[in-house]
Amino acid sequence: MHVVIDKMTEAQLDSVTALEKENFSQPWSYNSFESAINSKDYEYITAVCEGDMIGYAGMQVALDEAEITNIAVAKEYR
Repeated sequence: MHVVIDKMTEAQLDSVTALEKENFSQPWSYNSFESAINSKDYEYITAVCEGDMIGYAGMQVALDEAEITNIAVAKEYR
């Protein structure tokens, strides 16, 4: 199994939103993720295995501190 961890891109937002909906009862919307990844105040990464989105994580950054905003992992990879 080869997992690639990289910065989240707009091209991945459909997969990220689907994973978000699988994991949370009040999921973030596509637009919320889009705003976050285009903001200098947030950092998001994804984990992709053989072309499949298997996880992501994000944080809001303020000066020298950060707050985790969300983390999700596909059930079959937990």
